Amino acid sequence: MEKKPTAEQETKADEEPKILVNKTPFKERIVPGMFFRRLMGWNYVELFMVLGPARPEDFEGFGEDRQFKCARVTPGIMGDAYELQVSDISTLCVKDMASEILLEYDSPTRYYFMNV
Repeated sequence: MEKKPTAEQETKADEEPKILVNKTPFKERIVPGMFFRRLMGWNYVELFMVLGPARPEDFEGFGEDRQFKCARVTPGIMGDAYELQVSDISTLCVKDMASEILLEYDSPTRYYFMNV
């Protein structure tokens, strides 16, 4: 004979799953693999992925003067796809990073897509 779930168990099953949001500003939690926007003028945006710190002192601490080696992310052939250009590397300061973006890699197509 099956047990019926209690009222408390039914309520828990009906609840929406909670999404954890990191409230630490992204400039204070930069890690390799993070994607971000860089604003170039009032209407031009470039996308980059952080590869790693540029100098030994950039491993620690916080601050707008830290520098990171970053690879450019360019639009792919498909309209909503992006490609990582590992051969196009730039050194960027934290103060040039506008906002974090979430891209998800799709291995069958070998493209990155916006994670909505």
